[in-house]
Amino acid sequence: MVIRTIGQVLTASGVVMATWAIVALNFYGYGFADSFDILMEERVTSFPFNVFNNPMYLGSTLEYVGASLVAASPTGMVLSALIGAMYLIALHFEEPFTAMIYADKANQNIRKEN
Repeated sequence: MVIRTIGQVLTASGVVMATWAIVALNFYGYGFADSFDILMEERVTSFPFNVFNNPMYLGSTLEYVGASLVAASPTGMVLSALIGAMYLIALHFEEPFTAMIYADKANQNIRKEN
């Protein structure tokens, strides 16, 4: 009973976190928009990004772990851990890329002003 409740809380927390991140990014910042040069004016730093650096990845991982606990699925827990590990690997490449494209955008804005 306790594990099921923990799973439900983790799942709900993950859904809220991931959804709030999508709302904060709105259409233009969601998904691969930055890869296609569709950038926000500046990097989003409002909630939940001011609390967690990557709330969509964390939120979805919490959802998977929570659902695995609710279902009492050891396989689900293993898969959740694998997904979390893949997110960490992806972030190793994504974080520097995101920092670079927003720095480039800031430099372009400075050049336009001058």
